[in-house]
Amino acid sequence: MNLQKIYTAFLTADLAAAEDWYTKLLGRGPDHRPMDTLVQWELFDQGGVAPSTDGRLALGAGAPAQLSPRAPGGAFSQGYPRRAC
Repeated sequence: MNLQKIYTAFLTADLAAAEDWYTKLLGRGPDHRPMDTLVQWELFDQGGVAPSTDGRLALGAGAPAQLSPRAPGGAFSQGYPRRAC
């Protein structure tokens, strides 16, 4: 496999708000809008950031993590063994 680019993708409940925030932060709109649930900014030749409302894109298909502070056992609890602290 020849990796061309890598994006930091993350889940957002409101894509329009995330797009507005990153547009203000970066001083420009998104470089790509490949689908209705995803926008991408190129930050350098090898990648950028990509907020999405689709958890399969943001967390990766079949990701074992559950990113919610209200998740049983805390964030990242699903798919990982629980340990006593």
